Amino acid sequence: MPHLTPRQERFCQSFVHCLNAARAARDAGYAPRTANQQGYRLLKDPRVARRIQDIQWTLAEQHGRDTDTLIGKLEMVYRRAMEDGRYHAAARAVDLQHQFTNPGPFPFHLWRDLTHAAAKVLAADQDKVDAAKWRETRAAAVAAEARQAPTEAEAPAASIDRLRAVGS
Repeated sequence: MPHLTPRQERFCQSFVHCLNAARAARDAGYAPRTANQQGYRLLKDPRVARRIQDIQWTLAEQHGRDTDTLIGKLEMVYRRAMEDGRYHAAARAVDLQHQFTNPGPFPFHLWRDLTHAAAKVLAADQDKVDAAKWRETRAAAVAAEARQAPTEAEAPAASIDRLRAVGS
C-alpha cells in the first residue's frame, strides 16, 4: 500500500480529533476555499480511510490502558478513603469506577447499600469513640476520688470530723 503524503497524514491526524473533514483539511494545509471538497475527496480515498481507522484503533487501545490505570488508581483512593473514614470520598471513587466500566447511571440500590454500610461503619466508630470517652471520664473520676480519699492515718480523724458535722 503506497504511503500517504505528509499533508494527507496531517489530515488524518486532525480528522481523528475534530471529526470534521473541512476543518481537518484546513488544518492539514489545504486552501480554506476548497477545504470542503478536499475533505470529502480525502475521506473517499481508501488509503486515507484506512489510516484514520488505524489511528482510531491505536487511540482506543491507549484509552483502554488508560482506563485500567485510572480504575486501579481509583481503587487505591477508595481503600485509602475507607481507612481514613472518608466515606463520601470512597463512595465517589466507587461511582467513578462504575462510570469507567459501565455505561449508564450508578444503580440506586448500590448507592443505598453503600450508604447503609457507611452509616453502620460510622455508628460503630462512634460507639468506639463513646466507649473510649466513657473510659476516660470514668478513669478521671476514679483518680479524683483517689485524690480526695483520706489516707489510713487521716481516716479516723476524717470520720470524727464528719460525725461532728452531722451532729451539729
